[in-house]
Amino acid sequence: MAKEEKDDAGFPNYIGATNNYQVELKKLKETYKAQYKELYSREYEYVVDKFDKGKDVTNVHIMQFNMLADGLSGCHSSESVKDETAKAKTFVNVPIECLDFKYRGFRVIEEITRHEPDMLCVQECDQFEFLLHYLRAWKASFTGVFVAKSKSPCLKVAEQCGKKLRPDGVAIFYDAEKYEAVFTQKFGQKLEVNVDVDVPAVCVTFQHRITRKHFLVCCAHLKSTKNAKGEQIRLQQLQHLLPTVKRISEKYNECAVFFAVDLNTPNNASYSVVYDSVVFPEKVL
Repeated sequence: MAKEEKDDAGFPNYIGATNNYQVELKKLKETYKAQYKELYSREYEYVVDKFDKGKDVTNVHIMQFNMLADGLSGCHSSESVKDETAKAKTFVNVPIECLDFKYRGFRVIEEITRHEPDMLCVQECDQFEFLLHYLRAWKASFTGVFVAKSKSPCLKVAEQCGKKLRPDGVAIFYDAEKYEAVFTQKFGQKLEVNVDVDVPAVCVTFQHRITRKHFLVCCAHLKSTKNAKGEQIRLQQLQHLLPTVKRISEKYNECAVFFAVDLNTPNNASYSVVYDSVVFPEKVL
């Protein structure tokens, strides 16, 4: 325990005074008063008329999004230390309170829990322990797996501003009471041997504890650079990732695959190929 406390020293810790996120939200509401706004309402678009409720059917509720890393929010560095790339990514007309993870973290938890997912896939996750802490407070059976980027830009920000920040990466959280993780494959240059392609990703093969059916969930974050060179890197990342996903699926009787990924591709640009490559994977396999 002493070693863990030493390792955590100096890093931002956003866990509140209580384990109850609703109590923490009430505190935020009292603090920000009129500035505090309710979350936007969301509606589901169903692609089938109804879900099959049969005893042999496995229905899984998966939520996924890029949460914006705390280290990349702009809250930890001033304009004077930002390079040109960082300045170009500065958020325009966004109140700093909305970006501060002391506020934003609990609103993220609020958004997650109100949709009651079985699983959560997140990109730009640099607050894994915070999310897991409050997901377990919401539902004790939740657990998760995290893979840090081998070259996280959060560490560059930390060096520029002289602070300790955690690397961002990808994470899958899930309800272990409903699903058993039977196989996990992690990706990234620091985790794989003799690979030239670096893609932060994690694939987990799950088995439903009641129906015993398998399915695979892959969470990944592709290169963000919005130009032809960036698109080529994204294509290489898919060419590295998708064949492995396919092999794992085949190992488990060609089980269903849920691909939760921030593609980062402007699919209307002349150089765009990544979107079609995911929709029609035979183009990259």
